[in-house]
Amino acid sequence: MLKQLVVILLSNAIKYASMGTTVDLTLLKRGHMAELRVHNLGNVIPKEEQERIFDRFYRSDTSRSSQGHGLGLAIARNLVRLHHGEISVRSDTANGTTFSATFVLA
Repeated sequence: MLKQLVVILLSNAIKYASMGTTVDLTLLKRGHMAELRVHNLGNVIPKEEQERIFDRFYRSDTSRSSQGHGLGLAIARNLVRLHHGEISVRSDTANGTTFSATFVLA
């Protein structure tokens, strides 16, 4: 399931990254917590849409021209929840977009 989560987040990051930029994948350990981050520079997700993008079938107006069904991030959220974790997104023009999934280590 965690492999599927990484594939979903990386696929989205690559799909929406600006041409010629990089996609970064980071895994951090902080005490008893692990955090997976996927970052890109590209289309900014408007603040008012940042919670809704995890809803099934939701597609932002800026993403409607690309292929997909609006299920990837909903599946990602469910995978994270099955592991008792949390997923979030931060997106702005200055820093790009970062998806973070945080888990308690066993």
